[in-house]
Amino acid sequence: MQKIIVIFIAAVMVLAAVGFVVPVQLSAPPDARIVLDHTNETYVAPACFNDADVTNNLTETTYAEAKRVEYTPESVCTEHELTAQEVPLFMALLQWLGLVSHPWEES
Repeated sequence: MQKIIVIFIAAVMVLAAVGFVVPVQLSAPPDARIVLDHTNETYVAPACFNDADVTNNLTETTYAEAKRVEYTPESVCTEHELTAQEVPLFMALLQWLGLVSHPWEES
Protein backbone atom coordinates (compact mmCIF):
# COMPACT_ATOMS: atom_id res chain seq x y z
CA MET A 1 0.00 0.00 0.00
CA GLN A 2 2.82 2.39 0.86
CA LYS A 3 4.45 1.69 -2.52
CA ILE A 4 1.25 2.72 -4.32
CA ILE A 5 1.13 6.01 -2.39
CA VAL A 6 4.76 6.77 -3.25
CA ILE A 7 4.13 6.03 -6.95
CA PHE A 8 1.00 8.21 -6.91
CA ILE A 9 2.83 11.13 -5.28
CA ALA A 10 5.72 10.78 -7.76
CA ALA A 11 3.28 10.77 -10.69
CA VAL A 12 1.53 13.89 -9.40
CA MET A 13 4.88 15.67 -8.99
CA VAL A 14 5.95 14.74 -12.53
CA LEU A 15 2.64 15.96 -13.97
CA ALA A 16 2.94 19.22 -12.03
CA ALA A 17 6.49 19.75 -13.29
CA VAL A 18 5.40 19.06 -16.87
CA GLY A 19 2.55 21.55 -16.45
CA PHE A 20 5.02 24.33 -15.66
CA VAL A 21 7.32 23.49 -18.58
CA VAL A 22 5.15 22.43 -21.53
CA PRO A 23 3.94 25.47 -23.52
CA VAL A 24 0.53 25.61 -25.18
CA GLN A 25 -0.92 28.18 -27.60
CA LEU A 26 -3.98 30.09 -26.46
CA SER A 27 -5.95 32.00 -29.08
CA ALA A 28 -8.61 34.64 -28.64
CA PRO A 29 -11.90 32.88 -27.95
CA PRO A 30 -14.72 33.18 -30.51
CA ASP A 31 -16.78 35.19 -28.02
CA ALA A 32 -14.07 37.83 -27.45
CA ARG A 33 -15.53 41.34 -27.72
CA ILE A 34 -14.75 43.20 -30.97
CA VAL A 35 -15.90 46.44 -32.61
CA LEU A 36 -16.72 46.26 -36.32
CA ASP A 37 -16.35 49.27 -38.62
CA HIS A 38 -18.74 48.51 -41.48
CA THR A 39 -17.56 51.41 -43.65
CA ASN A 40 -13.91 50.30 -43.72
CA GLU A 41 -14.76 46.61 -43.25
CA THR A 42 -12.33 46.31 -40.36
CA TYR A 43 -12.49 45.19 -36.74
CA VAL A 44 -10.89 46.73 -33.66
CA ALA A 45 -9.96 45.19 -30.32
CA PRO A 46 -11.40 47.19 -27.40
CA ALA A 47 -7.90 47.91 -26.05
CA CYS A 48 -7.02 49.59 -29.37
CA PHE A 49 -10.24 51.51 -29.91
CA ASN A 50 -9.07 54.95 -28.67
CA ASP A 51 -6.21 55.01 -31.20
CA ALA A 52 -8.17 53.44 -34.07
CA ASP A 53 -9.07 55.28 -37.25
CA VAL A 54 -12.74 54.29 -37.51
CA THR A 55 -15.96 55.82 -38.83
CA ASN A 56 -19.23 56.17 -36.93
CA ASN A 57 -20.73 53.08 -38.62
CA LEU A 58 -19.80 50.73 -35.75
CA THR A 59 -21.19 47.57 -34.21
CA GLU A 60 -20.04 45.71 -31.13
CA THR A 61 -19.91 41.96 -31.72
CA THR A 62 -17.69 38.91 -31.27
CA TYR A 63 -14.40 37.84 -32.79
CA ALA A 64 -16.20 34.91 -34.46
CA GLU A 65 -18.56 37.32 -36.25
CA ALA A 66 -15.64 39.49 -37.42
CA LYS A 67 -13.98 36.44 -38.93
CA ARG A 68 -17.28 35.23 -40.45
CA VAL A 69 -17.82 38.49 -42.37
CA GLU A 70 -14.13 38.42 -43.36
CA TYR A 71 -13.26 41.87 -42.05
CA THR A 72 -9.58 42.68 -41.55
CA PRO A 73 -7.85 43.98 -38.40
CA GLU A 74 -7.82 47.77 -38.28
CA SER A 75 -4.24 48.01 -37.01
CA VAL A 76 -1.21 46.13 -35.77
CA CYS A 77 -2.48 46.82 -32.26
CA THR A 78 -5.63 44.79 -32.95
CA GLU A 79 -3.61 41.98 -34.55
CA HIS A 80 -1.34 41.88 -31.51
CA GLU A 81 -4.26 41.84 -29.08
CA LEU A 82 -5.82 38.82 -30.78
CA THR A 83 -2.76 36.72 -31.64
CA ALA A 84 -2.17 33.39 -29.99
CA GLN A 85 -0.10 33.54 -26.84
CA GLU A 86 2.16 30.80 -25.56
CA VAL A 87 1.64 29.99 -21.88
CA PRO A 88 2.57 27.02 -19.67
CA LEU A 89 0.04 24.19 -19.60
CA PHE A 90 -0.63 24.83 -15.90
CA MET A 91 -1.53 28.49 -16.57
CA ALA A 92 -3.80 27.49 -19.48
CA LEU A 93 -5.61 25.09 -17.16
CA LEU A 94 -6.08 27.82 -14.53
CA GLN A 95 -7.45 30.19 -17.19
CA TRP A 96 -9.80 27.48 -18.51
CA LEU A 97 -11.09 26.87 -14.96
CA GLY A 98 -11.64 30.62 -14.52
CA LEU A 99 -9.21 30.92 -11.60
CA VAL A 100 -6.93 33.29 -13.54
CA SER A 101 -8.12 35.89 -16.04
CA HIS A 102 -7.13 35.50 -19.67
CA PRO A 103 -5.94 38.40 -21.84
CA TRP A 104 -9.23 38.58 -23.75
CA GLU A 105 -11.46 38.80 -20.69
CA GLU A 106 -13.67 41.87 -20.42
CA SER A 107 -12.67 44.26 -17.65
